[in-house]
Formats: sequence, C-alpha cells, structure tokens
Amino acid sequence: MPMVVGIIAVVAVIAVVVVTSGKKSKKKEAWVSDELTADSNVPDQASKKKVVQRSPPPEISDEIISTARELVANLDADREKGNALYDEGMAAKDKDPDLWQAKLREAKDHFLKIRDAWNEIEGLIEAELPMGTDWGADEVANHWLGKEAEKVNKAIERLAYLKKQLRMN
Repeated sequence: MPMVVGIIAVVAVIAVVVVTSGKKSKKKEAWVSDELTADSNVPDQASKKKVVQRSPPPEISDEIISTARELVANLDADREKGNALYDEGMAAKDKDPDLWQAKLREAKDHFLKIRDAWNEIEGLIEAELPMGTDWGADEVANHWLGKEAEKVNKAIERLAYLKKQLRMN
C-alpha cells in the first residue's frame, strides 16, 4: 500500500511539471505573436534600449602623435623590403622550398618590425590613459591617429597570410 501511494505521488508530480511547462510555452508563443502584429501595444525594441553616453576620448601627447607620424613616414622601406621578399619567396615556392621559406621568414621580420613599433606606440598611449576610462589604447589610437593606424595595417596586411605559409622549424 505505501508503495502505491509513492507511485501515485511521483506520477502526480510529473503531471504537474508537464502541465505547467506547457502553459509557459503557450504564453510565450502568444506574446511573440502579439509583438509581431501591427496593432500591438508592445513598444518597439529600439525604445527599450538603454542609451549609454560615452566619455570623449582622452587626449594623447604631441610626442606620441609625432612618434606615430614619424613611424608611418619611415615604414615604407620595411614595407617595400617585406613585400619584395614575400614576392621572391612565393616565386620560389615550387622551385626551391628552402629558399621559399627563407624569404618568407625574412619578410616576416620586416613586417613584425612595423607591427612591433606600432604596438610600442599603443603602449605609450596605454600608459597615458587616465584611470577608469572606458577607452582602450587601440580605440584612442584609432581616434587620434586613424590615418596612421590605417597605413600601418595596410603595410602589414600580408603578415597573417605569410604566417600560414611558413613551415614550423
């Protein structure tokens, strides 16, 4: 007899769970369909969004700006040498795999030199950022040095593809 009562209790609990879960899904479906109707009283999603005002970007020193501009003015030599080595390496790919890899490694060094110099500039910006700012060093660099950042990214655009071509030695 106690076993029958236990089984009935378990069945009753399962029935309650099934019934209440079915009611929740019907309400959700009804709300979604009401939202999609034209005569619905549900406010549109744009009015529900919380607008967060962002502080203006922190200013950076003239020294950092001039350093970044100097880097961009002088990156042509490394960019051209890196691109020339990359092209030479790709031309040698089928003929001499060892030369291909050597040229790509040498090209990589030139591209990394440009990237590392830009990372140093972002490090200087990071050091100047005030405590509690909601701006990152890369965002500040893009705001104040957008043209320079774009030129650096353009100069090292082959770096990612080049890394895929290199063998692990």
